[in-house]
Amino acid sequence: MNDPSNQKRHRDQGSTEYFRQFWQHATAQDYAYPRVIPRTQWDLYEREKARLVMRFLQQGAKHTGFVLECGCGSAGMSVYLANQGYQVLATDISGEALHIARDNWIANAPKTAAAPSTLAIADVLHLPFTDAVFDVVMSYGLLEHFEERALASSLQQMHRVLKPGGILLGDIVHNRFSARKVAIWLNFAISAVYHTLCGQWRKVPSLYRGYFHAFYENNLGLAEWKDCLYRNGFVDVHILCIRPFPPLAITGALEKLYIRLMEALLPFYRWFDESQSWLSRHWGWTYLFCATKPAEGCENESRYRTRQ
Repeated sequence: MNDPSNQKRHRDQGSTEYFRQFWQHATAQDYAYPRVIPRTQWDLYEREKARLVMRFLQQGAKHTGFVLECGCGSAGMSVYLANQGYQVLATDISGEALHIARDNWIANAPKTAAAPSTLAIADVLHLPFTDAVFDVVMSYGLLEHFEERALASSLQQMHRVLKPGGILLGDIVHNRFSARKVAIWLNFAISAVYHTLCGQWRKVPSLYRGYFHAFYENNLGLAEWKDCLYRNGFVDVHILCIRPFPPLAITGALEKLYIRLMEALLPFYRWFDESQSWLSRHWGWTYLFCATKPAEGCENESRYRTRQ
């Protein structure tokens, strides 16, 4: 566990340079957007997530407002909220990611939405914004890449730039047993067999590293994430464990067939995401969370809740 080479690999894979290279090699597959008619399985995952995000926002009475997305990547959710009438600023530490976000914005935002100039380079550990300026702060697929100290720092920065009563939204692709974990093994096994049969067995070790060492991920569970959010100043924390269908390494006709299967089972998909049953909590591969910055005069509430 304390092997220095293992720790170095994790640092390298969670570094700015690692994600810069990742976004340099990104393809159209990474331009995910919550499309009504999904082109890829990721579009469908994002569409169903967007439905829950909008519910959180409406329950928090944030029907419009100024939104910051940290670590936006291709910025699919920022584009979606811009289409719903929000004023959005999408940020990432990687300029390469922002190039993709710009393309995604141009492709999916209507002429009436905010221009793609609402993209900026920013480090979530040192957000270059004044205090209490945003109504909503978001991060998707970001917080799982931080160790404890950096995680606390990023949450404190998000808390700082939120207005009192503002909403924090995000998701975490966790590293615990889940549908995704099973899919990783399945995808690797099929890829390894295929390359071996093609006489490319020497590629199998690099395939293994690609599937199992892709990112640094902390290993917090539902209760630990909830406690972490309370501990860093948030209240009214709600976390859903979502997504029953695993991400598969398929494209073309096979992916279209997979999308059709998920669409056919959409009532089950939505029941799974909202029921938070034993099955959901142990099989879902993404945590979707919503939390609130206490209104002025209620700053001690989060400390109280943490002690309970």
